[in-house]
Amino acid sequence: MIRPAGLLLCSAIAFAQTPTENPFDAANLAHSQARQKGEFAVATTQRETMNSLLATQSASDPLFAGRAQTLAQIYDSDGMSAKSRAVLEDASARAQAAGASGAARVSLLVGLSSFWERDRNLLKAVAYMEQAVTVAEQTPQSEDRKAAPSSGWVVGMQTRAYFASFPGGSRLGAFGPGFAPTLDRTSLYTRLADFYQRLGRRDQAAAVLAKIKALPAQPDNGNLAPYYQRHGDLDQAAAIYKKQMEEAAPNPQQMVFPAQSLASVYEQQKRPDDAAAVLQEAATALDALGKPEFAAQSAGLRQRLATLLFQNGHPEAADQAFPPPADNGTAASQFTTVSYANYLGATKRAAEGETLLADYLAAHPALNEGEQGNVLNSLANLAANAGDTKRSEEYGREAREKFRPKQPPAEVTLIGPALQKAQAAATTGNTAEAVALLTEAITQSANARDRDSLGNMGPTVANAIAIKAAVQADELFRNISEVTQSWSADTLSPWLATLQSYPQFLLAEQRAGEVPPAIARYQAALKTAHGPDTGWLEEPLRLTIDMDRGRNLPQAAIPAAQNLLALEETLDGPVSEPGYRAAETLADLYRSTNDNARALLLYQQTIAIADSIFPADDRRRIQPRMNAVMVLIAERRLDEAEQMVIEGMALPIATPPGSTGFAPLLKQIQALRQVR
Repeated sequence: MIRPAGLLLCSAIAFAQTPTENPFDAANLAHSQARQKGEFAVATTQRETMNSLLATQSASDPLFAGRAQTLAQIYDSDGMSAKSRAVLEDASARAQAAGASGAARVSLLVGLSSFWERDRNLLKAVAYMEQAVTVAEQTPQSEDRKAAPSSGWVVGMQTRAYFASFPGGSRLGAFGPGFAPTLDRTSLYTRLADFYQRLGRRDQAAAVLAKIKALPAQPDNGNLAPYYQRHGDLDQAAAIYKKQMEEAAPNPQQMVFPAQSLASVYEQQKRPDDAAAVLQEAATALDALGKPEFAAQSAGLRQRLATLLFQNGHPEAADQAFPPPADNGTAASQFTTVSYANYLGATKRAAEGETLLADYLAAHPALNEGEQGNVLNSLANLAANAGDTKRSEEYGREAREKFRPKQPPAEVTLIGPALQKAQAAATTGNTAEAVALLTEAITQSANARDRDSLGNMGPTVANAIAIKAAVQADELFRNISEVTQSWSADTLSPWLATLQSYPQFLLAEQRAGEVPPAIARYQAALKTAHGPDTGWLEEPLRLTIDMDRGRNLPQAAIPAAQNLLALEETLDGPVSEPGYRAAETLADLYRSTNDNARALLLYQQTIAIADSIFPADDRRRIQPRMNAVMVLIAERRLDEAEQMVIEGMALPIATPPGSTGFAPLLKQIQALRQVR
């Protein structure tokens, strides 16, 4: 399923308190209301009206950038990221030509970077981030406050630009009313350095980090510490988190995040005692405030502390760190009770935890259904931990009932409940009922407020039906595809989800001859939705590879794997994680066809990529070496194999779970030497 882009944008534009409402804002509000009512044709008309109005708006207007980002997000939520990028690219060019504020131009460029990242094109993502940094560096800091009126925009609902960076994604908030955009260079630099690191450009990443350290003022390093942690510089990350904890001492509630983060760093460094001390310090400081509103945060800290102590052989200290909570009937006491029950489950006392929560539910009949559902979900997890699958399923079923939407008004059509019932019927083998319910959902979907759920859930139900009724399942798949395709002017997301699932259905039904055309249709739709330069085109190539592998035809899969590697190198350069995965896939195919020479070259390439982009202690540095060693052994190049094994054993990495590591390979090499 195609996920929305990582832009957290306001769903409706708030506007300045002027006598006349801006037409763009009025169209946006009308679009939002139409979507909520399920009037999709009206929503599409309003979306296109917004596009036309944006084209007439002055690019120097302080609200222009925010409006462009809002429209881009609307297109993206409809599965049309190519259109989203076109909106932002046009807006960025116009803003530059109009001499718009640096903050506005930066927001548009970062938005483009984020969209390209979500569309799996790192080279374009980094190029736009470089442009954003350049504009920020050329913009006087004094411009930040001059740029926006009293009813301006805020990025991410902060008084300055805020970027939440995480592996594989970034998020940028839209400007909202009442605040001025600012240029947080620490955030921009950190995001750029992260891109460089992911592309194996360590020297460029180091140069950007040097710029951060040279900034005259750094009010916080909230993004810098996670960067160091992600990329293996744990001492630097720990130093920043420590400083944050010290600065937060007068306000203990602000210690929670840096304490949790510092504890994570210490755990990565195999320093459990230091991690426990940090968690204990933060929990004690919170408890000393004596404020009930912080009880849930304290319970979270204590649960983690106690679990850590238990895992490191201190069960008594663990129970002392997290004693049974008092039940005072508050929402906080519910959270602490659930946390304590989860702790009991994590410490091999799932039955006690289950009893605690069952008693809590019985003693609090006034809990709303959402609260009851949360407790029931925890009960399901505890029963599963205790090995009682049947009871776990019963709790899970009760929880789903609590979260099930109430019957809508008669004038509102929803297909979600029918789809859920169809899934349950198919799972329990009631195929006729499942077919009837899914057919009903397809028929009613055109006027359903939640019609997108047909693309999200319909294929899953059809696959479940196929277990007993493959012909009917195929007809249902085709009907879902036809209906969702008819919505393409409004949204592409449900159709894409259906097209993605159908080749897998055909493979499961051993209808291999029909798979290539189905994959081709999916590929064409992806290009329509995301453009020709999108990494989503990996999906049809992977489907082709899986098809040929499933038919035990690895040689036939090689052309698709070669195209996959070429695609990733075009979009992400010679060194990237997508390129690493593609090279490994092609190498595995070469190896399975006894083309060890080509396989070895690619495995060596994956070793170089892994060493460039992954932290020193990342387990992903192990597997490519093991792959290469096995090829070298097969080729009886034992000296080279042994040297690589020794290098692998010297890596500062724990052996992955389920793996025996390099030791058996070394024994195999030694045994082969004796045979020679």
